[in-house]
Amino acid sequence: MYNYFISLLLLVVLSSSCQQKNIKGAVDVPNNTTAIFPVNNFIQTDINDVLATPYSIYKLTTKKPAERKDSIAVSRETFKLLANQFLQKTIATPTLRPYYRETVFHDLSTKSITITYSTVNHELNVQQVLILLDDATNKLKRVFILCTTNNKDSSITEQYNWKAGKSFQINRFIKRKEGNDTEEYNTVVWNEKSDN
Repeated sequence: MYNYFISLLLLVVLSSSCQQKNIKGAVDVPNNTTAIFPVNNFIQTDINDVLATPYSIYKLTTKKPAERKDSIAVSRETFKLLANQFLQKTIATPTLRPYYRETVFHDLSTKSITITYSTVNHELNVQQVLILLDDATNKLKRVFILCTTNNKDSSITEQYNWKAGKSFQINRFIKRKEGNDTEEYNTVVWNEKSDN
């Protein structure tokens, strides 16, 4: 099964690299219509598990430059609202798929298969999605999503990190033209054994 999965991933990468097409607003992005790895399915499974299991859910927040730290218990409703932000960052739509290049890397040191989707179109909110799979089981280990938004007076960078079965992070960095930059780090944990 493992060899089949690796062969399939390599076939996808090779076929996508052979099909080049310029897309309006992007440079040298493959005209790739192959399916995106179903990240949302795995995240939704974790969300459903948390909503159905009596975990203690809490959120840790750090804000800078004030260096304010806070830790609060989180209701299931709040957890769902926060977690749904990950589902909203999907790139697996027919209109968005051609803007993302897929690369696959097998990291023997971490025993992970890394699948990366990245774009050169800076107008898109989601700039990169990085997925780590366990190379023995093909189970999701982590998902990293990098988003950027540029406004007239500021730029916002958001980093989303989902650790399967344990926790997630949503970090925001706001850079303003007049200064007064801010950073906010949010970690939501529902499994007491989390090593975050």
